[in-house]
Amino acid sequence: MKLEGDDSLKSYLGTMFSVLMMMITAVYAYMKLVILIHKKDTNILSVTSDLYFTDDDVFRYSDGLNIAVAFTAYDSEREWILDKSYGEILFNEYKWGTDADGNPFTARNSLETHHCSREELNLEGDPAKAKFYPLHPSSEYYVDFFYKKFLCVDSKDLEIYGDFNTFKARQLNI
Repeated sequence: MKLEGDDSLKSYLGTMFSVLMMMITAVYAYMKLVILIHKKDTNILSVTSDLYFTDDDVFRYSDGLNIAVAFTAYDSEREWILDKSYGEILFNEYKWGTDADGNPFTARNSLETHHCSREELNLEGDPAKAKFYPLHPSSEYYVDFFYKKFLCVDSKDLEIYGDFNTFKARQLNI
């Protein structure tokens, strides 16, 4: 506004809004001060249990551990589609600890894989011979359609124990 002679124009409405803004700012500052002093804001709770499993807790195939991995484009192709020029799916084991003589060691080995059979995936045959639990009804169609794309690990190689903080460990990596 260009006022002749004055830099401001005073009005009752402008005064009321200025006082209202000062009151809102004061209430907001008071609320933030109460939160700061009494720590009454949102709490984030995180519960962890470090070293819950020790390196003596071994989890094997006989305990229910099993892994199958598939690579697909969710198209109508039922056969294996991963071209070696792009890469491959590898299952590796990482181990560390001490051997029988007390010498420390680390090891990294590739695990043998094979294309899962329909019986292994619990799609047909005797359910007692299946390596996986029964499929959830919403997943059964997809597993059945793409079953030739699934890779399985031999049950003798399925074993994990320890973690990055334990003296010895065996971890699997895909």
